Amino acid sequence: MDAKYISEKLKLIENIGDNDPEVSHSLEDDLYKEVLEAIAKGAENPSELAKEVLKVSELKFTRWYA
Repeated sequence: MDAKYISEKLKLIENIGDNDPEVSHSLEDDLYKEVLEAIAKGAENPSELAKEVLKVSELKFTRWYA
């Protein structure tokens, strides 16, 4: 996993955005989990991955919480 992979996922989430906020939010959660798992498994670039994935919180779409 690298920053480019995460950036591509961010673009996907952004493109879906409020067209389907439930899917966007689910993809956001999945991406966080995927990056955390990569870091836990010893990714060579954990700070780069963390820095990139945190950008997902800047994306503008409606998030639903229960």
